[in-house]
Amino acid sequence: MSIVRYLLSGVCHQMASHCLYFGGQPLPICARCSGTYVGAMLGMLCMAALGERRRSGLPRFSHTAPLLALVAIWAFDSANSTLHDWGLGAAYTPTNTLRLITGTGMGLAVASVLYPAANLALLGDAQAGRVLEPAWHVAAIMSVGGAFVGLTVLWPGAPRVLALAVHIAAVAAVLATVNATLLSLLLQRQARATKLVQTAPWLALGLWAAILETGAMAALRSMLERFT
Repeated sequence: MSIVRYLLSGVCHQMASHCLYFGGQPLPICARCSGTYVGAMLGMLCMAALGERRRSGLPRFSHTAPLLALVAIWAFDSANSTLHDWGLGAAYTPTNTLRLITGTGMGLAVASVLYPAANLALLGDAQAGRVLEPAWHVAAIMSVGGAFVGLTVLWPGAPRVLALAVHIAAVAAVLATVNATLLSLLLQRQARATKLVQTAPWLALGLWAAILETGAMAALRSMLERFT
């Protein structure tokens, strides 16, 4: 856990007052990051379960309006929380529940872009159809995100090992997918896989890149903190 906490310090401030607690200990990422990473992972899993497994088209603007609203709320709540931390007169007192809710909304919005991008980059038989079609798919992924928030808030006594497993898996899955997508495009090797299992090497490479990235950022943070 010390290694995990160190690596995740490269992507999250890890302020204990901003983290969810399970088993009397804070999670290694803050409530807003918890929502963002788990929301993105759940959003992608939900789209796959809804039959969008190979779609590579971005969602219609009209279908993303609810998600864009969630992004705006996330931005406002983040700014308000920062003002509160700095003692500059926040509009309201932030809470970890609000951070979790707005982070989850942001994560769902990220999924709506990352999912089709990954399909386009990694799958040789990616379909041109748009994700989040029909419109009720938007409601479906938002419901899944809401269920995650509700379960997290209403089950504070959940086993710590379960909470850790979910959050670590979410961070790993999202960062690995982002890196695999970017590496595939940069190396001009996109659209090669015809089976999902064939994306495994790219995802493994993306995960290793994520470990290196987070380790480098954690080391940089540690160095800067020593000089401040």
